[in-house]
Amino acid sequence: MPLRLTKESIEEIKRQAREGYPLECGGFLAGKNRRVLKKSQRVIARGKAPKQSLVLKAFVYMAIRVRDCFASLAMTLKSCFSYFCRGLNTSGKEITAVYPMKNLNSHQPRIRFEIDPKEFQRLEAEATKDGLQLLVFYHTHPDSPLKTNPSAFDRERAEGLSTIWPGLSWLIVSVDKGKEFQLASWVFNPAQGGFEKEEIEVV
Repeated sequence: MPLRLTKESIEEIKRQAREGYPLECGGFLAGKNRRVLKKSQRVIARGKAPKQSLVLKAFVYMAIRVRDCFASLAMTLKSCFSYFCRGLNTSGKEITAVYPMKNLNSHQPRIRFEIDPKEFQRLEAEATKDGLQLLVFYHTHPDSPLKTNPSAFDRERAEGLSTIWPGLSWLIVSVDKGKEFQLASWVFNPAQGGFEKEEIEVV
């Protein structure tokens, strides 16, 4: 399931990273977690895309009359297959809001990022009010040899959160010399005890 970022969201993250350099900065991304099929806008046969129940009924009906209209059956199967595939491709984490947060770590601000719990509660309430979910935690790696790879500290935090916040994306932004940026997203897999890379789509 890909992470879909708008160009505007990416530019906002880069702006924050540029202004915060050489210190580590971060925040959260919010949006919708699309896990269900959407209705296709594609026209099939005589009208709009049918509902799933109608599609299934069409399969049964055409299967019964296969001797009389084999050609029509083939056309229906092809159209319905295209409809379902298009619906499945709409799943993913669609990001629509960026919530930058202040780094409270005063001891190692170049390699550690800490947030205010009260500020997080306020941010979460704001996102919920807007009908959004906090889906991504992002932070920068300024001039780090790890680049966009998670650190041991990232893994430790992700493992601790995995039981109460499953599926949380960890977007890591590599910042070299305050102007060169690379992004990679990761999701912690408790079963394997490590991160798995997540596909990023720019929309």
